[in-house]
Amino acid sequence: MRIWQFFDYYPDGGGCPITDWYNAQDVEIRAKFDAAVADLEITENWDDPELKSFGVLSRKHAGLAQVKFYVIRRGKKRHHRAIGRWRRDAREFIFLIGFQKSGRTTIPPNALTEAVRLLGELELQRGEIHEHNDDMAEAGEGQTLP
Repeated sequence: MRIWQFFDYYPDGGGCPITDWYNAQDVEIRAKFDAAVADLEITENWDDPELKSFGVLSRKHAGLAQVKFYVIRRGKKRHHRAIGRWRRDAREFIFLIGFQKSGRTTIPPNALTEAVRLLGELELQRGEIHEHNDDMAEAGEGQTLP
């Protein structure tokens, strides 16, 4: 049974950054992302320090949280993140953008700056959220932001 709900953010002006990111990934990365989301959907306590697939950002990225996963390519871990807004009390996570993490840098390089900008738009109730689908190629029904 699903405990948590996931949504994708569609900013004003069209498009969906998390869907665009997802669709640009290969099958293995998509599968790892989908598995991380499926696991978090049924995980009661995201604050558990043993939970490796979720984390809360701080400092200049306060207000953002991340779904974390990795793939192994040529014997090396490639870390990936899907950044969003965690609404603990509502048991919701709203995806904003995805990226690959390499040390202190991101691919694309502006991913965290863009996530902060998108969070600002979301908090100003601009755009819509759509229910996150297992098949992200299809968008869910849009909702007005609360």
